[in-house]
Formats: sequence, C-alpha cells, structure tokens
Amino acid sequence: MFATQTAWRRSRLGWGLLTALAWYSLLGCEASAPKAKALPVEGVLKWEKGPMVTELEGGSLEFEKEGAVAATAGITGDGTFTLGKALPPGTYRVRVVPPANPTRKGAEMDPRLQSFDTSGLTFTPTAETNQVTLELKKRGR
Repeated sequence: MFATQTAWRRSRLGWGLLTALAWYSLLGCEASAPKAKALPVEGVLKWEKGPMVTELEGGSLEFEKEGAVAATAGITGDGTFTLGKALPPGTYRVRVVPPANPTRKGAEMDPRLQSFDTSGLTFTPTAETNQVTLELKKRGR
C-alpha cells in the first residue's frame, strides 16, 4: 500500500508540473510576441512640383492593404488629410477619390490616381506620428 501511495503522489506531482509548464509556455509565448502598434497618419496633398491641392476639397484618400480598404481620409480645403483611425504597420497602396461635386475649379488630376493599380502612390507607416506628403500628377503629364 505504501508503494501505491508513493507512485500516486509522484504521478500527481508529475501532472501538476506538466500542467504548470504548459501554462507557463503558453503565457510566455503570448507575452513575448511583439504587438504591432497602430500608427496615426496625417499629411498634405501637393501637385507635382507645385502648390497644395485645394481643388479636391470634399474628396478622399483610400489606403488599401491585402486587397481591402484599410482606411479612408477626407481631403480638406487646404489639401490636408487626417486618418480617422491609426494604421497598423505595413505597406499600403493609396488612391484618390475626387469629390462628387467639386466646390473649386482648377487643374484636373490624372485619372490614373483613382485606381490602386495605377496610382503609383504607396505609404508605409514608420514612426510614432506619420507626416506624409503625397504628390499628385495633373491630367496630361
């Protein structure tokens, strides 16, 4: 009987240690995995080699990653934009959506800027605050 109790205690101790080790490794892996920090983005639109883009007031910029629009930013009257939410790290393709009813007349942008595939605009968040200047081409250039 004494041998049976000793074996049972060893077995119980072994299972307890095994369970504790399993929990420790699971928690340890979770704690050591770095979490990707979402980064705020704001910026300005400029015409290529020219002034700020004021003609696109009411339009928007869309940021796409892995085939889905990750964020949208409205374009203000002075050509600035601020994302309503922060972007996780990664590379994003950007397109420009012109306003449905432009409030200002002026130079027309290159229609290729309206597609993620043809705009040539990309953005990669890299710092705590991301200030970005995007240069847009006018039609016919």
